[in-house]
Amino acid sequence: MKTVNMQKEFTNFNPTDQHYIKKFEALNAGRAGDMKLMRTRNKRTAMVMGGFVFGICILASRRSLNE
Repeated sequence: MKTVNMQKEFTNFNPTDQHYIKKFEALNAGRAGDMKLMRTRNKRTAMVMGGFVFGICILASRRSLNE
């Protein structure tokens, strides 16, 4: 995630505004990290569930061939 260069981009803000901008930037970075972690976990869960479904389909097709 891109960070903001305070010295170049926000020269006309007072120190209080700069403090809150830094605070919100840190909060946003934390939320972005949480969302990335959640997407990774969702992908893993989807892969595991897909593997189970695929395995059940293979077992069902073998069972119907043996009958």
